[in-house]
Amino acid sequence: MTPEPVGSGVRWGAVMRLAGGGNLHVPRSWCAWFVRWGYGFEVVGSVTGGRAWVPPAVALRPFGGLLLSMATTGRTSAPPRDAREYADRRRALDDDIAAIWTRLPPELRAKFGLDGVRFGSAIALVARSLPTPFFNRLDNLGVYEPASEALLDEALAFQGDQGIPFSVGVHPAAQPHSLADWLAARGLHGVAFRLVSFWRGAEPTPNAPSVRVEEVMPELQKDFVRVVAAGFGLPEETHPVFEESTRLEGFRSYLAFDDNGEPAGGAQLILRGSTAYLASASTLPAYRGHGVQTALLARRINDAIEAGVTDLFVDTAPDSAERPNPSYRNVVRAGFRPVIEVPHLMGAAVVG
Repeated sequence: MTPEPVGSGVRWGAVMRLAGGGNLHVPRSWCAWFVRWGYGFEVVGSVTGGRAWVPPAVALRPFGGLLLSMATTGRTSAPPRDAREYADRRRALDDDIAAIWTRLPPELRAKFGLDGVRFGSAIALVARSLPTPFFNRLDNLGVYEPASEALLDEALAFQGDQGIPFSVGVHPAAQPHSLADWLAARGLHGVAFRLVSFWRGAEPTPNAPSVRVEEVMPELQKDFVRVVAAGFGLPEETHPVFEESTRLEGFRSYLAFDDNGEPAGGAQLILRGSTAYLASASTLPAYRGHGVQTALLARRINDAIEAGVTDLFVDTAPDSAERPNPSYRNVVRAGFRPVIEVPHLMGAAVVG
């Protein structure tokens, strides 16, 4: 049976399998009472308008000596209403992504000059071996707690002291509203790049092209690294960083192949609870326009849904007549909706 989302205001109940055997169809409000009374049960579905509904997977946890579980997958969530809700939904995921440098082995971080330092809820990313504003940036400033001028000055001084170009993201949900004026007063005017942030729920994906996609196992790690680095135009000396990322907890890596079994493109999926982020998508130039990214999107979306994810996120550059971006159109065709756009202001003029 195909799951259907629960509409706003719909009263729905749960199909509960009791620890002692048998099922009960009960109102949602009763679930709390079953927990309070110490009954162990498993939620195997719910009922809305006579249709079966399968809730998202959550962690098993003990209660009163009995095991309470809410199992299986399939539920999707409603689109985020605004920039604030969008930020809140992906906060834990963003924390994981922002801390990627600090999760790498110390010797690798030292060799490539990788660092991540928190300033309130913001994080400053440093990659001295990749001296561009994309890899060296201050993100989420003022998003999860209001920024102050003192905090801003401290973060800018840290980035400026690195001696390499950097950028500062200006999120539409950032507080206070005067943050953009504070940045302008400190010489950050020009836009280094923009990122459009997308969302999609756990609906089935459209049919993907017949491109073979495999999850990367140890024997495919070097092929994955070579393809992704080449697609982004990164030097070979950065390969160890990408290779190590394939081993991080919550990260899944994928390779797409041509008809002859040669790697054509790669991408990653980052899982955190009920959220997922689609990252590092790259196609070798010879295979662009042949459905490689569409296939990689479909595989990652399907794997995320199977893992119990209800909110999927991806970022890419805007699409315009002046600067066409096929990736933007690919994610839209895959069911993603653009929610916000975040300009990243150039910070090269700021010095420590």
